[in-house]
Amino acid sequence: MHAATFVRFEGYWWMLYLRYGRLLVWAGSYATRTEALADASTVDGIP
Repeated sequence: MHAATFVRFEGYWWMLYLRYGRLLVWAGSYATRTEALADASTVDGIP
């Protein structure tokens, strides 16, 4: 009984990961890209 509940719980987290994992990766890459652009604009002297 506990094993079945555990498997169902793991499957639920796996579904959440498949649904939101790609979004989190995209958000992370977007944040780093924004920081890189901010650093580049500071170096170039562009506000």
